[in-house]
Amino acid sequence: MTLVPYKNENSSYFFKKSSVPGTYNWEADNLLYVALTEPMTTNIARTNCLKIPGHRLIIVKSKETYDHFLARAVGNTKPYWTMDLIKKTHPDDLVWGDGTVPNRTIVTIDVSNSGEHFFALYSNHIEDVKENPYRVLCQANPLGVEW
Repeated sequence: MTLVPYKNENSSYFFKKSSVPGTYNWEADNLLYVALTEPMTTNIARTNCLKIPGHRLIIVKSKETYDHFLARAVGNTKPYWTMDLIKKTHPDDLVWGDGTVPNRTIVTIDVSNSGEHFFALYSNHIEDVKENPYRVLCQANPLGVEW
């Protein structure tokens, strides 16, 4: 089951920011991001992001979000960042955690025939990877923008 934060810009979420182990930033896409401090596998990252009211594991649907995500990875000493993108049965059968299909004119996704079902951003592209712990970026939408 996929949980999606309530899409109402009049919503309020209350939690202690100090209870979330990470760093918060507003970005150009008008979404709020928190980079968690501990690397996690995709499934654990998805669960932990959803535990923070109004948050989800990053989904990249706009050029602004993709550019922000790339800026975090390029030149980073720990460049792999997990995301809520999975491969179903066929190598080109990809789906974001909210059930939508990626727009490949916005994001560059390298899909191999390795049989891996998870994806991470590495350097300047998204590739399928083993289910290992990677860096985590959760996103929230307090302003109610299209995401």
